[in-house]
Amino acid sequence: MINQKSAVIKLDAVVVGAGFSGLYMLYRLREAGFSTRVFEASSGVGGGLA
Repeated sequence: MINQKSAVIKLDAVVVGAGFSGLYMLYRLREAGFSTRVFEASSGVGGGLA
């Protein structure tokens, strides 16, 4: 069995998807002072624009 330590990270918002809309929402939330993280399934960002 693997012994892993987990850290609890408190976030105000989570953005799912690092396409254009997701990155824009991430920018706006952080600009408003929210603690945020973005999660993307693929290896890059930009969605259909990349």
